Order: sequence, then C-alpha cells, then structure tokens
Amino acid sequence: MLILLILTIPFSFALERLLVGATNIYKQMAWILIFFIGTFLMLYFTHPAFAMSQSPMIIFIAFFIIVMSVMVIYIVMSRFKSELLAMQGMDTSAHRVNSENSMLLAAIMIGVSSMRNRPVKTLLTILTVVLLTFTIISFASFDSTTYVRPVYMGSGSGEQRIESFLPQHVDLLEPLCRSMKELYKDDYHVFFRSASYNSPFYMLPTYPNQANVIYNPAFHGMKDGEPLPQTIELDAVVGFEPEETICSEKLGKLMVKLREKTAAELQKKAEAEKNGTKYVAPAADPVPGVYLSKVRAESLNLKVGDIFFLRTMPVRLDGIFEAKDLDDFTYLDNGKVTPPNFNQTATAEASSIFAVLNSSYVDASNFIWSSPDLTMLTDYETAKKVNGFVNAVLFYPKSSEIDIRKDATDIAEVTFGIVYSNTASNGVERHFMAPVFEASGLSNLLVPLLLGALIILSSLLGSIADREREIFTFSALGLSPKDVSCLFFAESSVYAVIGGLGGYLLSQVTNAVLTALAKRGVLEAPQMNFSSMTTVYTILIVMAIVLLSTIYPAIKAGRAASPDVARKWKMPPPDGDILCFQFPFTVSRVDFGGILVFISEHFANHADSSLGSFAASNIRITHGKNELTDGYMLTADFTLAPFDLGVAEEMSMYSAPSDIEGIDVVTVRIIRRDGSKGAWLRGNTRFVGEIRNQFLLWRSLPVETVMHYRELAAKNLNNAANAEGEQA
Repeated sequence: MLILLILTIPFSFALERLLVGATNIYKQMAWILIFFIGTFLMLYFTHPAFAMSQSPMIIFIAFFIIVMSVMVIYIVMSRFKSELLAMQGMDTSAHRVNSENSMLLAAIMIGVSSMRNRPVKTLLTILTVVLLTFTIISFASFDSTTYVRPVYMGSGSGEQRIESFLPQHVDLLEPLCRSMKELYKDDYHVFFRSASYNSPFYMLPTYPNQANVIYNPAFHGMKDGEPLPQTIELDAVVGFEPEETICSEKLGKLMVKLREKTAAELQKKAEAEKNGTKYVAPAADPVPGVYLSKVRAESLNLKVGDIFFLRTMPVRLDGIFEAKDLDDFTYLDNGKVTPPNFNQTATAEASSIFAVLNSSYVDASNFIWSSPDLTMLTDYETAKKVNGFVNAVLFYPKSSEIDIRKDATDIAEVTFGIVYSNTASNGVERHFMAPVFEASGLSNLLVPLLLGALIILSSLLGSIADREREIFTFSALGLSPKDVSCLFFAESSVYAVIGGLGGYLLSQVTNAVLTALAKRGVLEAPQMNFSSMTTVYTILIVMAIVLLSTIYPAIKAGRAASPDVARKWKMPPPDGDILCFQFPFTVSRVDFGGILVFISEHFANHADSSLGSFAASNIRITHGKNELTDGYMLTADFTLAPFDLGVAEEMSMYSAPSDIEGIDVVTVRIIRRDGSKGAWLRGNTRFVGEIRNQFLLWRSLPVETVMHYRELAAKNLNNAANAEGEQA
C-alpha cells in the first residue's frame, strides 16, 4: 500500500504538467495537491487495505512520515554539503559545479512539457499503457511461495550423510525427530545426538540447573603445598548413540571402547540372526562409561577404569581423548560438536543472549564454542539422564543407491531447522526453505505485452523523426546528447507512471462497478486478483516494458543531437613530458582576462593539498607579449591527487587568435616536473575535466558577475604594472 501511495507523488506531478501546466509555483503545488488528494480518495474507497485495516488513516500517516523524512534528510544533507564547502574555503557559489544536474532536470522538464504539444499522440500512448496494466491485473496473478533450495557450501569430507539441526544448535522437537527416525529407518541409520549445557532456553526457574559437575572423592592430591580440587564444572556433556561410533570414523576414534563394545554386540546379533536363534540384548550398565580430555583426567588424577561422579551419578572413565581431536570434530556447517557457549558469544558481540538467538540469520562461525577440555563425551542415554536434549539428527545411508540429495530436500520441508547433506557427487549442500516468485497467466499475455512495447517504440521513434529540428535546437541551446536521451526517458517515465497507476485505478473502479451490479443481480462479477503484491509486480512489469522500449529511441535521439562530432571530448596524447592542447571553447578577447581571474580564483580555493583533486601554488596572471601569446596568460604550479604519488606539474593557459576577428581559442600547456608518467596522465584527466567545468560555469554566469571579473582582471594587471615600475 505504501508503494502505491509513493507512486501517487510522481503520478500527481505528471498529471499537473500534462493537464494544467501552470507557470506559477503556487498554482503548480495547488494542482499537484488536488490530484494527489483525488488519487488518495480513489485508493481509500477501493483498495482492500483500507477496508481491512482497523485504523486506515495510520497507513496515510506512515506514508506522510516517510515523505517528510526524505524531504528533511535531503534538506539537511544539502545544508551539510554547503557548510562543508564553506569550511573548506570553497564558499564561492560561482565555482560550484551543479550544471550537470540542472541540465538533466531541465531536459526532463522539457520532455514532459513537449508532450503537451502532441496531445493526441500522448493521449493514445497513455491509454495503451493504461489498458496494458489493466489487462495484466485482470488476467494474471503473482504470488510468493516457499520451496526447499539447495545451496552449494563446498567440497565435503568424511562419510556421506544428512545432518539436521537448528542454526543455533539448540534443542529439537523430540517427537518430530522420532517420527523422522521411524520414517527413514529402512534406508538410513538414523542417530540422535544429545547435549547437556547451559542453554538459554533452560535458564528459567522451572528448569533444573544445567551445570555439570564431576567429582572424584578418591583424589586428595597436593601441588606446591596446596590441595588440588576434587570437583570440576564442565561446560557440556555430549551424548551419542552407540551405533554411530561404527558409522562415523572420527567419533569412533574419540570413543574407542564404546565402538569396540558396540561392534561386538552387533556381531553377536548378526550371528544370532544367521543361526536363527534369539538375540538377547545385554542389560544396561549400572555404571555408564564416559570420556574426558587428557587435561581434565590429569587434573582429577583419573585413569581409565576409575569410578567417579557426574553430579550424583556414578560413572566410569572408559577413555581419554585429545582436545584437538574433539575440536576438529564438526558438523557440515563447520559448527563444533561441542555446544555453543552463549554467554561468551553474547559478551563478545556486546548484545544479549536472546538477541544472538533471535537473529534473522545465525552464522555458526560467530559462535564461541564450549571448550573441548571442559566437555564430556558419553552415550545418548547417559546424557539424557543429566537433562540432555536432542540437538541433532544424523542420517547415514545404508546403501550407495539411495538419493541422499532428494531425501535431504524432503526432510527440510518438514523440519524447523536447516538440513545439510554430504554426497560424493554434489559435496556439502545446505537445504532450507526459501521464497520463490511465481506468476500465472503471463503466457496468455505475451502478445499484448509485445504489442504494447512495439506501440511505445514506434511512438518514440516517430517523435524523433517529427522533432529532428527541435532536437538540433536543444543541442544548440546546450543540451548534451545524454540530456537529449534523458528527455525521451522522461517522456517514457510519464507514460509508465500514469499508465501503471492509472491502469490500477481503472481496474479498482471497474471491479467496484461490477461488484455493485452483481449485488443487484444484473450480472455475475468475475474473480479478479487485486492484491497489493500483484499490483506492485504489475506496475513494475509495465514500467520495465515502457523503459526498455525507450532505450533504442533514446540512443537514436542522442546520436541525432551530435551527428558529426564526438560525443565526449578527449584529451590528446602528450609529447614527451609536455601536454599541449586547445579546449573546444571560443571566447571573446575582451572576456579572456575575466575568465582567467575566475579560474585563478578556483585554483586559489585549492591551495590546501588536503582538499580536492589537486593543490595549486604560485598562481600568476600576466599580460604581455612572449613566445606563447600576445595577451593574457595564467600560470601556476600544481600537485595532483593522489598526493602520495608525488605528481607535480606546471601549467600555462593562454589565448590564441582564431579565424574570427576578436574571438580567441583557449590553449593549455602542461609540463611534467615530477612523478611517474602514467600517474601524471591519469591525474590530468580529472584535473583538465575540472577546468572544462569552470569554462562551462563561466557561460552560465549573470552579466553583473562577468563584469565584476573583468574589473578584477584590469585592476590586477594595473597593480602588477605599478609594482614592476616601482621595482625598476
């Protein structure tokens, strides 16, 4: 809805220019306001958003806030730029290069105004775009749906598998996990992983303390005369289903004894099935086995086989692992198997824990993970006994013929987390639900769309032929080929805005009339899709078609504006360390002194080498006869940006007679004094461009300002002559 309201601003402006064309600024604003209010009222009474909203005026207030905010930001930034220029010593408004934007705006206004001179063609073209918009809205619909999209994450390593977990690596819904295990048990070995740690979801008073404390009552060691601690608080306890130690090579190396025990039991089960005997599973071990890092085992003086306590539960140390091996054991998203430490992560990011968790996109690489030295490994059931929860589900295929990629996509459709797959052919892929844009009915509208584009194309091409003399006049008045091209884009933008929003308003009014007639039993109203997203997509499509149809006519018009000359002036190549060329300007011999004073003033504003693209020094204006000229000459020394390259040069600017009496051409002679030749040429490209801009600005100065600079030139030369006489 806000997008439609924003479009009403250029829509109202275009209507005022085409239908009224007021010359007074107050009348222009009044008519724009009238058209805006009329358009808003049509939207208010026809758009469904106003009918569905309990406070419809809030929509208008939000729009008003956006518009006013943009205006205030623009005014503040303009003022800030002016103040910054004043602080830099460039407060002479005559030297500010605003001509390009002004010319572009002038081209747009000329293009809109010239449409009024051809009312029939303009009306027919606008009606074409309006009907095109109405047709698309009535017979096509646009919608956004979601589907699972795989994204390549890199080459995989380790076993082919599927991993499902939440981006934050917190607890999953266990009923959903068990349903997936039951669904895929025929094709995959499905294993749960559990973790017990200080999860932020378990910090409420209703949940028990997640701190995991291990205690060795038999240890009373001393070090440096001080007793060593008998208890250590762990960051996390991570549990794995025993069968996963067979499928995962890295996990099997970490939990060797559990892998050997599980392999032996699976062998017994296979032999029992082969012999047709009943397999009896062993009873649960009353003292479960656990695994600690080498550092933690030594700190508690524990050896393999020792009994100690995890909280109040007796456990047995079945193995010791290296912390580096556990640190290298990761998920496919490069997240650690050790759970995240959310307290340290939130502190490092200077935010709250819940801000980290509720981020729209959680990047596992930003987490600080639990220390491997403070992590205990055990089986899945033991971790559950100390309030562990399921935080990952892994799928290992039972055969090489299973389509892992397809199954990962299916799993991603029913889970709340992210699914990763690792296959030999596709590497590691991330499967997640993503929105996709769908359009229906557009195939039936290809011909109307093509016809609309051709009508606009032919209309604009006809305008070029009809307005050839007008284009030449614009070019003579100072419009560049780019500005002439923008003139045609301005016209097409008016067609696009009026046609897009006008077609939507027509469809809304038509729908309201048909609905009213249907209520009276006159006819049956057709089903039309006028949703907000459909409207936005339709207007964007129409605007794109109109603007694309303008590209070729705009290029052709730009070429017509400069048929026999280059579209952009280029600096000639140097002769050794000397660069000498004539500017494409002719100036009056009477004005040349004033021009040089004007340009020297611009150079003086760049005396500070920290500002602009050059720094100037030793600026001098002389008048007399020498080997270069018989008239005014401006000389100065320059250092070009970037200043650390040390590019230095000397420039002389003087006039030379042309073929017309009293008219001179401007000649520039630049001598390289220091710096590499390549940096010198690159720096002069921008430097010479700035000088050309000053010549263009001179032509736009009012007569009083020109006379002011003429007087300054005469005064400066008189002062210089008097100083020379006194020295003599």
